[in-house]
Amino acid sequence: MIYPIVVYGDPVLRQRAKDIEKGKDMKQLAEDMFETMHAAKGVGLAAPQIGMAIRMFVADGSPIEGEEGMEDFKKVFLNPTILEERGEPWEYEEARALFEEQIAWVKNAKRGGPKAVEFGA
Repeated sequence: MIYPIVVYGDPVLRQRAKDIEKGKDMKQLAEDMFETMHAAKGVGLAAPQIGMAIRMFVADGSPIEGEEGMEDFKKVFLNPTILEERGEPWEYEEARALFEEQIAWVKNAKRGGPKAVEFGA
């Protein structure tokens, strides 16, 4: 199922996302999120972007060319937490679906250490 992607200004994007209960079956939603993300030609999608205020995102690095190891990177993250950020900030261009094809300059740390419950898709 392909979900509509909400755009900037939608109230769900301002809500604090809720934790997902341990043991809750999220496989169908994960599959739907991958389908939605691929239809939008993306490499990552968070549940709030499809109108769900829960702490979940999916990522698929296979469309990224020239980055070693990304061809097999396809993961689902539940209740992610950033443990640390390290490295010098760097800017890159990012098109985000929630901004309706607008380009945003994003400044992030070079490397981070996410912690999340993860299962392969």
